[in-house]
Amino acid sequence: MIAAWLFKNVNRRQVILKNTFWLTAAVGLSGLGDFLLTVYVIRKFGPVRYGTYGYALSFVSLFSSLFDFGLATAATREFAADSTRERHFGNLITLKLLIGAVGIAAVWIGGFLITVDPFTRWMILVLSFYIALVEMANVFYALFRARQKMEIEAGCRFFYIACLAAFVLGFTSLRPSILSVAAAYLGAVTLTVGAATGFVLRIGGLGREFRLSVNVPVWREFLGIGLYIALVRATGDVTVNIGSVLLGHLGRLADIGWYNAAAKIYGLMLFPMSLVASAIFPALAEARASAPDRFVRYWRTWAQATLVLSVLLSVLVLGRAGDIVELLYHGNFQPAVRALQILVVAGQLVYLQNIYYHALLVANRQRDIFFAGVVAAAANVSLNVILVPHFGLYGVATGMVVTQLLLFAQYLMLTWRHAILKPVFPELWWSALACIISGATLYAFLTVMPHGRIGFALAVPLGVLVYLVMMKGFMELWRRACPL
Repeated sequence: MIAAWLFKNVNRRQVILKNTFWLTAAVGLSGLGDFLLTVYVIRKFGPVRYGTYGYALSFVSLFSSLFDFGLATAATREFAADSTRERHFGNLITLKLLIGAVGIAAVWIGGFLITVDPFTRWMILVLSFYIALVEMANVFYALFRARQKMEIEAGCRFFYIACLAAFVLGFTSLRPSILSVAAAYLGAVTLTVGAATGFVLRIGGLGREFRLSVNVPVWREFLGIGLYIALVRATGDVTVNIGSVLLGHLGRLADIGWYNAAAKIYGLMLFPMSLVASAIFPALAEARASAPDRFVRYWRTWAQATLVLSVLLSVLVLGRAGDIVELLYHGNFQPAVRALQILVVAGQLVYLQNIYYHALLVANRQRDIFFAGVVAAAANVSLNVILVPHFGLYGVATGMVVTQLLLFAQYLMLTWRHAILKPVFPELWWSALACIISGATLYAFLTVMPHGRIGFALAVPLGVLVYLVMMKGFMELWRRACPL
């Protein structure tokens, strides 16, 4: 019974729950493992040497949309809507190989232009191969997700984090250089792409979709679908990474180390959002095409859950940022505390905009999303140019808040303008009010609890309990006031 629930697709609700379970287990384990390994690396190498790694990675990440070109998201959407299009999977892999080669060449040339340091240039080259292979793995995951077989993706992710842990610990022990960290990530993702290829070739009859071939009309079609997705991602890449690149250009490597340490916690805070979005996106795409009422129902439930979860996480991190940074990184990372508190505000906005972003994406509004991203990226670059020289990492964090607020406002207006769904339902207004009051109560509770490890260990679970009890009370009031 349990095996059937975990490995077979029975009905829509079971499929969503099964996929969420596997993504929670796989992405959760890999995300937590990657986070802990990053904490290990930061503590081992310190803010300056880790800042060098962060500088190289941020520069390479500016090009990640070029490596992807929107093909993973396009494949998920197209394969989920029409399974017969899976016959083009081999064509997409061939196209990805070509795009990857072009991307590596572009990054390598850019590395010579941005720095004269040979060590940083080698770091950039190694990380460019890493990003190229990450995006290759994402295309394999797109096939698994379109088939709503997230258990296969889970197996690949389990394998990846096991390899990564072994390589990071082994490489940095044998050669304690920050370049060893980059080599470890490259080695782990190389083996993972090999494992994903093995799944496609041998498991569940997927091998027939894996034949490398050149099909220019298919390439043109998928590149056309992915173009605006890639451009949207490019604006996001600029928004996320330009601050660290500017800090590196100014020689403020310690600031990069502090900011990236805070950003890693910020990323962990956003992790549940990306997890649920990955699980529900294929179901939203299918429902939009076949049953619009069901699409609205799914989206509304997702939006309410997002409000509750995002406020809880934001207040917890905001209220105990000092304890979190001290627990993870120790004393020389105290400048990361204020940066983290600023990023928490950005994180709350990201949670809210994410539900509208996916509604627009399902409705094929990539063009509108792109132009919204251009406006936000332009604002972010301008703010970083103005703020970073004077405020360092805090200027980067502040620019992120303004950018995410601008994106959220644009996505909200676009969703309303194109009548994809009603952006605000009565239940969402009530949920928002309940979250604000419960969140404020939670923050007040956190401020009166003692600091330090013992205080943190007590404050978090008790605070979560306070918040959930209040939310349950508000939801009960809503059900009584507005019975079905």
